[in-house]
Amino acid sequence: MLKIVGRALFLACSWTWCIGMWLPVYLTRDWGWHGWAVFLVCNALGAMLVGLTLSAAASRQRVADNLGVMRLFSVVTILFHSAWLFMILPHLSAHSAIRQGYLGGIGAALLLISAFFLARTPGKWWPLFALFTTAATIAAWILSTRTGHTLQLPPNSGVQPPLALLFATPTILLGFACCPHLDLTFHRVRQELPGPAGAAAFVLAFGVAFPAFMLYSLLYAGGLIDRGSWSLYLLIHLTCQSVFTVAAHLRELMPGGLASYGPRWPTRRTQLLLAMLATSACVMIPFALPAVFFRRAYECMIAPYALVFPIAVILAAQGGPWTRRRWITWIALTIAALPFIALGYLGQQHELLLASTAITLIAALIPTPRRAPAPRPA
Repeated sequence: MLKIVGRALFLACSWTWCIGMWLPVYLTRDWGWHGWAVFLVCNALGAMLVGLTLSAAASRQRVADNLGVMRLFSVVTILFHSAWLFMILPHLSAHSAIRQGYLGGIGAALLLISAFFLARTPGKWWPLFALFTTAATIAAWILSTRTGHTLQLPPNSGVQPPLALLFATPTILLGFACCPHLDLTFHRVRQELPGPAGAAAFVLAFGVAFPAFMLYSLLYAGGLIDRGSWSLYLLIHLTCQSVFTVAAHLRELMPGGLASYGPRWPTRRTQLLLAMLATSACVMIPFALPAVFFRRAYECMIAPYALVFPIAVILAAQGGPWTRRRWITWIALTIAALPFIALGYLGQQHELLLASTAITLIAALIPTPRRAPAPRPA
């Protein structure tokens, strides 16, 4: 039982991204608590179904067939969190009593360095890390109740009409139904806990722990909408969960992780060079973008999870390793749907999101020939 609980907390913390911690702020501002409710139901059910529909053997086969896409998913996720930390921490420190934005950038860099060292720790310690991160979130929630207006119930409606939420729901549902299948941390748990134990861990994670985290998101989203109220405790929650997620995905990309097997994986020197370039780009974001563009930059970073990766999952459902034709089909469908999702969400013409969803679903109708898997060495 303790093993199931430990893996459940690991799943909940690894899936508490800067999407779950920050997108509710924008959704409640647009549609009130109804936007958060749609987000939570689609998110929790999509993640839970990975553990309920995949066996350990099916998970191993899924990783072997889609290793390149899953590597890309983890890399994009790490970059997303890195950029978000470099956006939000300098902004907060510049508007706090410190009034020194560069200190927030230094703090973000230190957090990412700590995630790198955390990723190198043995697997037996990860349930304890998940327990510590969960305890930090619970403590932040409790202590936030003592800081004035940090936690507030959001309004019943927002600045966007309810019909716009109806148009956006298919895109939200499709993204959260598909993206968990590319998450290597999910596959690690499913392979480590075969049978009913693994399914129980997913149910506990996304039926209890993760919804509790998201309820905290709902309440501080209401506080940010009402008075823009920040607290140190909220900052602790955001940073602890982000570091855990980054470290969990880094762990899978490092030697011994699920993504380290297979051909053509970059050498350590190449990985270090890419990490340095990515970090340099992230450092420049808060200084290159005015605060008014933070939401637009954030929404652009969400686009892969609403469009690019769902198309990949639908194409991968045909089975077998990826062929050149499948890669080309993936790129072509992404290019075709990109204008609709850009105008639909960024341009707030939400009815166009239905066209983006329709193009994404077309991927299921396009056959891509399977390539026979390479023979395994004896």
